[in-house]
Amino acid sequence: MAAHRQITIADAVKTIDKVWLTQKSASAYLGVSVDFIKDLRLSGQLPYYMLGKLVFIKKNDLDKIIEQHRVI
Repeated sequence: MAAHRQITIADAVKTIDKVWLTQKSASAYLGVSVDFIKDLRLSGQLPYYMLGKLVFIKKNDLDKIIEQHRVI
């Protein structure tokens, strides 16, 4: 009989696909600098949300901005 592996909370959290990213996470996701993400935000090209002083960006918005700049 196969042994059952107990799933920890940490394992479960790792499997969740984050929808909201910090600027640092957003920059890592796209492989660009945090300053580049800030420039996109402040120029109005990238929508963002603020909770106090914290900045959050939807992963979907990052995907959209990349798709908008597709070269055919």
